[in-house]
Amino acid sequence: MTEITVNLNIAGRNYPLKVNKEDVAKLNEAERMINAKLDLYEKSFSVKDKQDLLAMCIINFATEITRNQNDIQEFENIALQVKDTEQYLNTYLNNTVL
Repeated sequence: MTEITVNLNIAGRNYPLKVNKEDVAKLNEAERMINAKLDLYEKSFSVKDKQDLLAMCIINFATEITRNQNDIQEFENIALQVKDTEQYLNTYLNNTVL
């Protein structure tokens, strides 16, 4: 893995980061998403303090992550139920066919 230095500009400030070369595209997308959300909040609310706007972004992204984690857990539970049902059906069919 090759490390390179990337400069992210978030809320008008530069943040130099050393990252794996493979992560550059993801970081650039994250930078774009954060700045887009900041612009949206700045236009939608009368908040001008970048610190407050960043806090609002963090709350929004954390909420999305939590929601996604809950969805993933729900899908994993459903997958386990399907697997249990499949095993039950296989056992039933093997016992009735023989």
